Amino acid sequence: MKLEYVEFYAGDVRRNSPKAPESFKTNISITEAQAKGDTLNLTFDYTVGYAPGNSGLHLTGKAAFIGKDAENARKEWVKSKTITGASGEYIVNTIYYHSSLQAIQIARLFGLTAPVVFPQMKFAGKKKK
Repeated sequence: MKLEYVEFYAGDVRRNSPKAPESFKTNISITEAQAKGDTLNLTFDYTVGYAPGNSGLHLTGKAAFIGKDAENARKEWVKSKTITGASGEYIVNTIYYHSSLQAIQIARLFGLTAPVVFPQMKFAGKKKK
């Protein structure tokens, strides 16, 4: 399966505390799935909840994926409200990537922590003899 597009059409942010949040939890929910031929169209919600302070960020969007697995993914979603396997992993990671990039900019405007955990860089030094 391959990404065709991701677009966002709604969102909201609430900052309920003047203090910067110390932690966050991210959730991605597929709310609708439709397939036509080899195209899988998904509607999704991307939500970040911050603590302490109960602040939050929410984006709603659409994504389209192309591939021979589109109809099988739709059938699985209708049956169990989930898409598993390699297709499911690809879909969730792709939506997470695109949503997080948008959410970083939005969070920054409201003084919230970027909803992404960046890797820590380590310097490799010369070993002492």
